This record gives sequence, C-alpha cells and structure tokens, in this order.
Amino acid sequence: MGVRILLETHDSHRAGRDVARVLDLVDHPSIGALWDLMHTHLAGESPAQSYTALAPYLGYVQVKDVAGAHDLTPLPLGTGILPIAECVALLPRDCWVSWEYEAPWFPSAAPLEGLLEPGARFLDRLTD
Repeated sequence: MGVRILLETHDSHRAGRDVARVLDLVDHPSIGALWDLMHTHLAGESPAQSYTALAPYLGYVQVKDVAGAHDLTPLPLGTGILPIAECVALLPRDCWVSWEYEAPWFPSAAPLEGLLEPGARFLDRLTD
C-alpha cells in the first residue's frame, strides 16, 4: 500500500543506536526511522553517530532548537544548542527535513508566525 512506519528517536529509544537495534530486529522494508535531532543530542550522540546508526533506515529528520537540556522551550532555528547544521550536512540531498516547533506545550515560546520565513531561510542556507 506504499505506507512506511517510522520509529522516532524519543523517550525509551532516544539514541539512534537504540532505534537501529529495534529496526534490526524487525527487518522489514516498510519500517524505518524518524531522527529527532534533539533527542539524540540529549542522549549524548553526535550527529555523526546518530546518522551512522540510522542511515540504513532513515525516513526523515526532525530539527528544532532549544536553550538547553533543562529548558526545552522552542527557539528560532539556529539560536539554541542543537547542532542543526552538522546534522543537515550529513544528509543525502533527497532526505526530508521537518522543523518541529512545539509552542502549544510551552506558553513562553515565541509565536510561530514570525519565525516561519527566517526558519525557512536558515534551512535553505544549510542545503546550498
């Protein structure tokens, strides 16, 4: 049916190596990985380590930016601690990248509307 199910690096499987271990066991072409950069970073993996683990399964990558491990309030792309440029530089040209902005869960987050254009420019610069 053309459906692909992606397991996200999140919660109990925060690191790329953890998701890859599960996907190795499943061993099915319709199963893949959704790489959430924040979670692999907080798990202590470098982008290169995460990419190496997830590359055979990669469906798409989710980026965001935050102030730190103890302050996950969303920030404009490129203004926080996450190595977005390092991550995107590893990806093949045809890899999907999605910006996740979780403002509804963080009342102090800036409104998304004013961040969309600068966020798109930031990601465009990384793919030139």
